[in-house]
Amino acid sequence: MSKKISYSQFSMWQNCPHAWKLKYVDGHRIDDTSIHTIFGTAMHEVIQEWLDILYNQSETVAKTRYLHDTLKDKLLH
Repeated sequence: MSKKISYSQFSMWQNCPHAWKLKYVDGHRIDDTSIHTIFGTAMHEVIQEWLDILYNQSETVAKTRYLHDTLKDKLLH
């Protein structure tokens, strides 16, 4: 099983390996939910969904997707 690490995890480890260990190994996570993380997560999910359609269906189908409503739904839920 391969494990992946995000850029934010790598950046945290690079700046302070102990803080990285506390958060990702020991599980001491602080809920840092903000409008920025909510929007970023929603945008990321919409882009991933669109890329899935682009690569697994077709460019034509991807170009016809209206993503505004998808983003709005993800922001509201």
